[in-house]
Amino acid sequence: MATSYEVLRGEIKVLAFDDRPGVLVSTAPPTPGFVPPQHPFLNGRALDAQFEHELAALLGQAHSVAEFIELLRQGGYEVRERQG
Repeated sequence: MATSYEVLRGEIKVLAFDDRPGVLVSTAPPTPGFVPPQHPFLNGRALDAQFEHELAALLGQAHSVAEFIELLRQGGYEVRERQG
């Protein structure tokens, strides 16, 4: 079963994701016919456009969920496991 996480910068929720392969959904509306690419270890949704570019850059450096979480924390984000 996948574990769910929420990522915060201060009081702002910036990302919600599960540790399973899936898609990444942007805050920007997709163009007609756009199909989000599959991601090998993460299924998530960006929640605040202000942080989306930085989050994508950190994810691009990670090779696993554990590594992504560590990079987020090093970058000043709080990562919480979501309950329920």
